[in-house]
Amino acid sequence: KHLMRRAKLLREQQAALAKAGEKIDPLSVAASSSKPPRCRIGWLRNSPMLGATLAHIAGKSLAMQWKTAQRLAAVAGGRLFYELLQFQQIAVESMDGQLIVRLLNLPDKMLNLAAVFFITVLSSFHLSLKAENIAGEFLKRFYDMSATLIEGIASCGDGPYDLIARWLHTPSDGLPCELDFRSMLAFMIGQC
Repeated sequence: KHLMRRAKLLREQQAALAKAGEKIDPLSVAASSSKPPRCRIGWLRNSPMLGATLAHIAGKSLAMQWKTAQRLAAVAGGRLFYELLQFQQIAVESMDGQLIVRLLNLPDKMLNLAAVFFITVLSSFHLSLKAENIAGEFLKRFYDMSATLIEGIASCGDGPYDLIARWLHTPSDGLPCELDFRSMLAFMIGQC
């Protein structure tokens, strides 16, 4: 479905370019460019205020009872945690590990995937040795949150690892990223 939509948009783009008298293949332009690709989030890395604001937004969105907001908070938390130092500092304060663990028990598979993604990133993250990261208060909050997430995913279900075992043994239900989901679950068993 998504690939058909992408192909349709590409055909429309090619038709518009042909109508304008140009014929540009987007893949060949990217491959033949002599300039190295630019960082797309460089502007975000250079703004500590935006990183802190995004961490606050992720924490508030996670606490909402709106599945879309919770999914975005978990995915943004996982992605921005390793990209932005300021996000790390505020996220361990604003994001509640118990709320992430609760997302695992909801029937929405995409929400489960977002929660597993966040747990996988946070539990496997190695902090760099910077002044901001070696403060005792930050380290305590970081490792407490990590422990909450790892213990939470292990204890979901009727017994230890029950939920993970059920997810690993259920047949694929059409998620485009089912293999990634199963791989992250196997990784989390190793983390526990």
